[in-house]
Amino acid sequence: MKRRNWFKILGISLITGVCGMVVGYFIFAKVGGEYIPLSELLRPAQSLWLEIKGILFRIVDIRNNILICGGTGSAGGFILSALFSPGAAFS
Repeated sequence: MKRRNWFKILGISLITGVCGMVVGYFIFAKVGGEYIPLSELLRPAQSLWLEIKGILFRIVDIRNNILICGGTGSAGGFILSALFSPGAAFS
């Protein structure tokens, strides 16, 4: 495959990965009728209180589920773009 096709495939997989993370956020980050702030999900626990809070609100599980959605979207985008791009080895 040409180098340009690889950039296109990687770009599509990056975009679908980000879309998967957004979808995962809207599915998994709702706790008690409200969404957990992104800053809460992105920063690591810096004290015992934040770690306990993270355990109580299952922030670690929510973060993992969002990352799994992003990885699945990225892998799906990579596979589909590799299959359907012009000049792909699989088409």
